[in-house]
Amino acid sequence: MPVVGLNIGKRNIRAVELERKRDKIILSNFGVLKNPKLSLSPKSKEDVKLISGALEDFVSDTNFSTSNVVLGLNETNVFMRIISLPIMSEKELKSSIKYEAEQYIPIPLDQVNLSYQKVENDPSEKGKMNVQIVAARRDVLEKYIEILRKARLVPKAIEPETIALGRVLGDTPEAPTGAMILDMGYSNTLIIVCYGGYVRFTRAIPVGG
Repeated sequence: MPVVGLNIGKRNIRAVELERKRDKIILSNFGVLKNPKLSLSPKSKEDVKLISGALEDFVSDTNFSTSNVVLGLNETNVFMRIISLPIMSEKELKSSIKYEAEQYIPIPLDQVNLSYQKVENDPSEKGKMNVQIVAARRDVLEKYIEILRKARLVPKAIEPETIALGRVLGDTPEAPTGAMILDMGYSNTLIIVCYGGYVRFTRAIPVGG
């Protein structure tokens, strides 16, 4: 089933349509909409109307074959960290992850959507396990979902852009070792450090290109 990968930036909407054919992922369509008026504030209803209208026209003009969308979430709306915990069962981890996350997420957990996954352990830390926690502001997620639905699109997933970019190294020689990705946008540059197939560090700096 084809799916559209979507990025809503400060100056552009960018999209690619991908589909699986046998054991390969094929790029079947893409498009870019340049619009200097794009911005998103969790408190602005006008943003929803403006962006959803532009997005609906863009998707129609680009002739994508599907309305299923995976949206990349901007780094400024995401809190992500790898933490070290005592080795425990999946059940124990599920029951304790919120308590652990409270120590690292700078806003109340009832204001975010929280997810986590186990990542490769450090062999030098006996009895410890590494867990990646990811939290996204709930008001921003709800605003993006509203925009997509008003644009007659079906949100299948929303994930941080950093994780999506980190997957670029998934099938390359750099994956098991360390690598850095620089993503230079209109007003910010995103620095992503990957190691062992996982995003280990991210930082957004206010310098664009």
